[in-house]
Amino acid sequence: MRLTWWPQQPAFDLSGLTPREENVARLVGRGRSNKEIARDLALSESTVKHHIHNIFGKMGLSRRSQMMCAIRDDPQSVAGAQRLSA
Repeated sequence: MRLTWWPQQPAFDLSGLTPREENVARLVGRGRSNKEIARDLALSESTVKHHIHNIFGKMGLSRRSQMMCAIRDDPQSVAGAQRLSA
């Protein structure tokens, strides 16, 4: 049986994001769609897409799933997302 080693993902640092980008990132981490995020934050879907594009650039990510995994594994990010959706 061959075991594969997966390197641990670096912590997802939200400090370089604007407050709105941070809100969007946390909701992406909770698995929300662009449409749901737009509704929750009273934004247009295109604005949400713009924020996600900016987050990818600032955080060096290329896929939404990377953002979801990194935020889901960060307890502070998840707690922040829970406050947003409450």
